[in-house]
Amino acid sequence: MLFWSPKVNIKLDDSSRKSVLDGQFGEFLKQKNKTIFLRPAISSKKIYFIAGLFFLILLIFAVQTAYFQIIRGAYYRNLAENNRIRTVITPSYRGIIYDRNNTPLVKNISSFAFSLVPSKLPQSSEERNNLLQIIADTVKKPKEEIEATLLDYELYSNEAVFVAGNLSHESVLILTKLSSENPSIVIGERLEREYINTTPSFSHLLGYIGQISKEEYEKKKTDGYYLRDFLGKTGVEMAYEKELRGKFGKKQIEINALGQEKRIIAKEEAVSGKDLVLTIDAKMQTELERIMKEYLRMNNKKKAAGIVIKPQNGEILALVSWPSFSNNDFAKGISKELYDKLSSDPNQPLFPRAISGEYPSGSVIKPLWAFAALEEGIITPQTTIVSVGGIKIGNSFFSDWKAGGHGAVNVLRALAESVNTFFYYISGGYGAFGGLGLDKLAEYATIFGIGEKTEIDLPYEQNGFFPSEKWKKDSSGEPWYIGDTYHLSIGQGHLLVTPLQMAVLTSAFANNGILIVPHVLKQIITPSFSPPIPRQVGEQRELEGVKRNVFLNSVSFDIVRQGMRETVISGSARRLGNLGMEIAGKTGTAQTAATRPTHAWFTGFYPYKDPQIVFTVLVEEGGEGSGITLSIIHDFLKWYKDYFNQKLIP
Repeated sequence: MLFWSPKVNIKLDDSSRKSVLDGQFGEFLKQKNKTIFLRPAISSKKIYFIAGLFFLILLIFAVQTAYFQIIRGAYYRNLAENNRIRTVITPSYRGIIYDRNNTPLVKNISSFAFSLVPSKLPQSSEERNNLLQIIADTVKKPKEEIEATLLDYELYSNEAVFVAGNLSHESVLILTKLSSENPSIVIGERLEREYINTTPSFSHLLGYIGQISKEEYEKKKTDGYYLRDFLGKTGVEMAYEKELRGKFGKKQIEINALGQEKRIIAKEEAVSGKDLVLTIDAKMQTELERIMKEYLRMNNKKKAAGIVIKPQNGEILALVSWPSFSNNDFAKGISKELYDKLSSDPNQPLFPRAISGEYPSGSVIKPLWAFAALEEGIITPQTTIVSVGGIKIGNSFFSDWKAGGHGAVNVLRALAESVNTFFYYISGGYGAFGGLGLDKLAEYATIFGIGEKTEIDLPYEQNGFFPSEKWKKDSSGEPWYIGDTYHLSIGQGHLLVTPLQMAVLTSAFANNGILIVPHVLKQIITPSFSPPIPRQVGEQRELEGVKRNVFLNSVSFDIVRQGMRETVISGSARRLGNLGMEIAGKTGTAQTAATRPTHAWFTGFYPYKDPQIVFTVLVEEGGEGSGITLSIIHDFLKWYKDYFNQKLIP
């Protein structure tokens, strides 16, 4: 058999070579009786190698195909479906907030918002930068700020990240055109919040909504929140976010290869949030703020807090923290420059000091110690203690505010004139006179809620602080001295309270022993305008002691109230007597540092015999409690009398 190949290697002698050259190759083969096997130019090993390589490549393709179609089939089918189906989120109508007289305090404004899906941005750096620059110029936002936002949310590259809101008509047209070529651009409807009451102190109370943070999103994404979402950040907006928000709707739209909408596949309607009616009286809030601002300006003071509350049920009628800010600045997307200015302001306009400020109480705490001493039998209404200007313990002298003292005083006069010596005696004792002692003071402080939150339905409330022997030992390594108890008895030393705690304490004396839970929510109204739903959280809780169950109807309350009434008739608040109103109250002056002015307090209630409102005012570094705070309360009660024409609040 002969195998032909272009290359044959045969060794020939001279005669054989001649036969071949003469064209007698066949004859030559017969003569030699040979069969020539021609060896191919590519070896068998190479052929096997090439065949094996092709087989391996085919195997890899087969495995990859099986992986994508079987193991990851569902994932890629979902991707393909998502490229075919676009989900459009429909925001719910956020609930409106009203004051107690049904005056709206906020409204919703429909606008367009713009978001970006990072994973769908152009892969080319040049194309990406060009697109982001066009977007930045369109929405009037620095390109670097947009890039920083995308970087901040890099873990969520497949989701739409909010970039800008409140877009102009021109911006929407430009972005809409861009979106037809760039699937990374998402334009949607957004309901912006506008706070229509211009009284600044409402900003702390109502709070504001803002863009959801990464941390908030992680906690709330299972509740239907999105990365381009907004939610309540402070105040009522935060406390009642769930009720106000409602439920977002969505629709799934089939799109073609050009990104054009073809048909709606599925649709889920949005559910509006619920409306809230607050306990706040907007006119009262505005007037209290106005009066406070006027006296702060006249006395060159900057910081204050004021509260008006109903002692029967804890409804807050006014809640003022000053200075304040505009929550509309935050709702519309505050600039970094303005935020830095507000946050670095030494007067802390963002700080809700009415519920979060912690201050030494000064003498406004004295009614509590008088009540405790009466209840424990340390004193009776007839007990008198002689004030000679102070008491001396070793080398330390604990003074009265009046040089030479007040003479012999009972509990009524001690409250009316805020006699320190009387409270040194009943709290820490002196000589043969045994006082309450630190443990009893702590017990009654706990009973009346000092050192703990009042449970108001607003965020960021602080506890205040009531010191103990253990705390002092642990914090300073020093024991508790009798002087510490004396300081505590007049609201100095380490004791700290919030203005709201003092309003709640005063309410307990006004209502004969109910420790109210203050709140700003009065009613919840459903979008269908069905009947209001009253707040069911316990508005009241009875006073319970460690060794006594309740103090309801105790005669000790009557005695303390008489002392607070005497404060207005003949004591440190007698200036209020010219209003022709039966008012009871207590002044307070709290030292903070030897080189700084004292804080000024006033707390009280009206009318004396059937209290309908409790009022508490604090002016930081305001001086004597009988000065600026008394002036604020004087003018406020004068307005109150005219406003309600001597009628009680409904």
